[in-house]
Amino acid sequence: MHAGQLTTLQGQKAALEEQICELERRKVEEGNITLLEALPYLPHFLSDIRTEATRLGAAISQLEESIELKKEDVMQAWQETEKTNHLEVREKLAMRLEQERLEQMEADERSVIAYARSLRRSA
Repeated sequence: MHAGQLTTLQGQKAALEEQICELERRKVEEGNITLLEALPYLPHFLSDIRTEATRLGAAISQLEESIELKKEDVMQAWQETEKTNHLEVREKLAMRLEQERLEQMEADERSVIAYARSLRRSA
């Protein structure tokens, strides 16, 4: 669950970074105009590009914080899973050892009874 959310956040960050790259491309391509008629619009265009890049940068910063928190959640969940798995392995081992001990006790008891019977028959 946490890992899927982390992947989603990372995808969102990558999409925003692509948008910033697209803005930079537009700034370079569309900002190098040579038509005199378009020159009055250039400052507004560049200002819009800067504003959007700033907004995207802020969104990326927020996502990076969310990503770091989600990474911590993923790590904590993984550690808890590992602990649980370790405890399950130890519990299964303890149960198996206890079963083997009980089986050995039963085998020992059968051997003692068989030995006692053989002693009575020989007496």
